[in-house]
Amino acid sequence: MRLVDNIHLVGGGAWGGMGLSPGPDCNVYLVDCGSELVLIDCGSGAAGSVDAILANIVADGLSPDRIGTILLTHKHGDHVGGAAQFAERTGAVLRASAETAAVLATADEDAASIGAAKQAGLYAKDFVLAPVGSVQTLAGGEHFGIGDVDFEVIETPGHCSGHLSFVVRRGE
Repeated sequence: MRLVDNIHLVGGGAWGGMGLSPGPDCNVYLVDCGSELVLIDCGSGAAGSVDAILANIVADGLSPDRIGTILLTHKHGDHVGGAAQFAERTGAVLRASAETAAVLATADEDAASIGAAKQAGLYAKDFVLAPVGSVQTLAGGEHFGIGDVDFEVIETPGHCSGHLSFVVRRGE
């Protein structure tokens, strides 16, 4: 679903009110940077989640093969559960805070709140967070460009430690 010229909402489970993807998915955004696509968060990785998000990207007229970077806002399962699947299927570089990178490297389901989500029935009991060994770390105050878009990294630790937000500015 195109929100503005170069930003699409491509995932979001029923809990977020969007119903674009199954399971306990956060809202997942895609930024068209011209030269490549940037995915912001990966959803839960629960059954059908990654396939639905990829199908939504195609439905918006974009190719998942163009995803070169995945930015992760924080370590919670509804945001990072699909990270290993997306990295494998797209070959994209993952970027996150050092804390989120550590959670993914160790596949720490308790730190990702997946253990509690399983107990609450939000995840299947047999779901396993797959480890991701290669995550480039980001910190507040950083700026980086991809294609014709500038990304500013802002530390926003109110929801959880290691939480990042991204300001997206299109080049002039």
